[in-house]
Amino acid sequence: MIGSGSYIQFTHTFQMPVSWNDEPYASLNVMLVSPTGPTLPLNHVFGLGNANGIENDVSLKGFTIVSQSGVETDAASASLIQGTFVTVNAYLGFEGVHDAVPRTGQAQVRLLVNGQDKGSTSLILNGMASIIYSVPSSANNLEMELEVTPVAGQGVAYEVNSVANFTMDSIAPMLIGMDVDTFDHVDASPSTEINFIFGDSPSLPHHADAHIWRSWVDDANMDGLIDEDEVQILSLEQPEDMLATLGEFTLTMDTSQAPDGEYIQGWLSVADGAGNVMIEGGSMNTPLFNLQIRSDGTPSLGTEYDLIWGQYGDGWLHP
Repeated sequence: MIGSGSYIQFTHTFQMPVSWNDEPYASLNVMLVSPTGPTLPLNHVFGLGNANGIENDVSLKGFTIVSQSGVETDAASASLIQGTFVTVNAYLGFEGVHDAVPRTGQAQVRLLVNGQDKGSTSLILNGMASIIYSVPSSANNLEMELEVTPVAGQGVAYEVNSVANFTMDSIAPMLIGMDVDTFDHVDASPSTEINFIFGDSPSLPHHADAHIWRSWVDDANMDGLIDEDEVQILSLEQPEDMLATLGEFTLTMDTSQAPDGEYIQGWLSVADGAGNVMIEGGSMNTPLFNLQIRSDGTPSLGTEYDLIWGQYGDGWLHP
């Protein structure tokens, strides 16, 4: 509780019964009781619009797979690696509500693989229920389904597809080429682009980020060295055809405010939908690219004294 001589503010927390069914309209009245009697009530109305006043129908809002390497991918675009463990995440909420989530014990999530029960949980942390699954070494493809069962008579809704089909993928993405050298220079520009060619199968990598450090803006302690908390992460622009085996990914940066002579260092974090990680992306200790911001001048041959003829020996050419 906080306040001053002219006002007082307090926070009161209460819990709605889980079994309270949907209500299109709800009214909350608050009044203060002082030694001289109660005050006029303050009224707030919920509902009577696009959402209910009270909503208790549990909804599946997300279905993702976390690979053994820690890469999380939406189930609709994920693949699996044979003989590895994955974590199946179900993101739960309430139907038509964006920021509220169920608590532990309000719903049970069950994982079905090819129609067989492979685990269940009612432990919900910040709206996420997780089940660990071991991918068989002999699997070529499989189907996963998430089944959500409320435990207090609520309704259930599926805002995303609860069924996903997976193929196996053990091939890691590869860096085929890029349009800058490891040590290079570029002109200052509001839109400095670097293009990378990646190869992968059966689809191009869904996770592609660049870690960049700009000497003129990111060097907070002015020591001229990259520190982990100074690195900026930018997503690469993906090609339209993600089912191709080769694709061009683009990093776009604003270098228009960079003084001449400043520089950018960067590296890549790239992984496909199965969690296979590209190994050629560089690192903070060994950046993939080091770019100096330096304007190109006009090429020239120098002065007339730079061209010397016949200074040593015979001044002639054999035809």
